[in-house]
Amino acid sequence: AIDKQFDSFNASVGYKTDLSDYINSRLNIASGFRAPNLSELTSNGVHEGSNRYEIGDSNLKNEQNFQVDLNLEYKNQHFEIFVNGFYNHINNSPFKLFLTLGINIIPVLILIGYNIYTNKINSNRTNNI
Repeated sequence: AIDKQFDSFNASVGYKTDLSDYINSRLNIASGFRAPNLSELTSNGVHEGSNRYEIGDSNLKNEQNFQVDLNLEYKNQHFEIFVNGFYNHINNSPFKLFLTLGINIIPVLILIGYNIYTNKINSNRTNNI
């Protein structure tokens, strides 16, 4: 039996400012978490729905993320354009490692905690006539 408690402190804050009559900017910072689910902690057997053998890890920790996004927008009576960018860092994400064993060729899923880094820039333009 597993007797674990998963706790985390999370927060978010945002700031918006007008840089001029036509340009504004936003900055947001946030954190979040996800506790491992029961199958990620305790699996040790064939998962009939996916036809694979899963091995959990009772030592997994909270998945914890930190996220920053920045927005810059230009807008007048007839035209609007904005650019968004973000960065997301995730610690202790359960990584799904697949192995194939020689017995009946059943894939094996092993969960391992690791870190993920993501970022992206989005842009959009609107013409109002």
